Amino acid sequence: MIIDNTYFYGEFYLPQAKPSLHAENSVASKVTDYIDEYSSMCLLKCLGYILFEEFASVLNPIRENGLEDNSAQKWSDLLNGKSYVREGKNVKWRGLRYKEIGSDKYKSLLVPYIYYYFKLQTQTSGTGTGEKTVRAKGSEVADVTPVLSRAWNKFCDQAQLTQKEPVLIERNFGFGIDYYSMNNNQYLTLNEFIRDMNEIDSNNYREYTPQKFNKFILGL
Repeated sequence: MIIDNTYFYGEFYLPQAKPSLHAENSVASKVTDYIDEYSSMCLLKCLGYILFEEFASVLNPIRENGLEDNSAQKWSDLLNGKSYVREGKNVKWRGLRYKEIGSDKYKSLLVPYIYYYFKLQTQTSGTGTGEKTVRAKGSEVADVTPVLSRAWNKFCDQAQLTQKEPVLIERNFGFGIDYYSMNNNQYLTLNEFIRDMNEIDSNNYREYTPQKFNKFILGL
């Protein structure tokens, strides 16, 4: 396991992730189950079967660097991040887990992915006529669509290839478009980093490009 319940704070806070005195009946254990299941699902989709199996085989959450002894450097780079020069520019892959400057708390692209599925499946339940929103007796039904779309789009921003969009600039003489600064983000997405670090065989790597939600569509 790469992340744990402590990753769910701030924008992706889950009150259910707090530990309980009764661990065997704790709702927090349900979050742990989601972390186990959906971390694997996410990485399998993002890495493809071959890379996922290789990576999973060297994970060791007990160790500080999260990996077994004598693991290949590429797995440390994938998990903990790597800075390098790309097309003449200094870029950085922050890792599957990372800390923002000045913070002692970890973040991960896995968090919004797991958060999305946890909210989706705990806010709705299956019925004979489809999915229905779960609510306690006498409570109001909240629209979870904005919460779900925000989480999913945040995951997409960190996982998929960066969309090359022209940059709008403003100068004293008016507005314009800077076509030379497109895709100038120094933080790489997971997909970009994988393409740089691995020679992908099209026979064993399935390209995964999650699509963002808009306000009218809620789906994968």
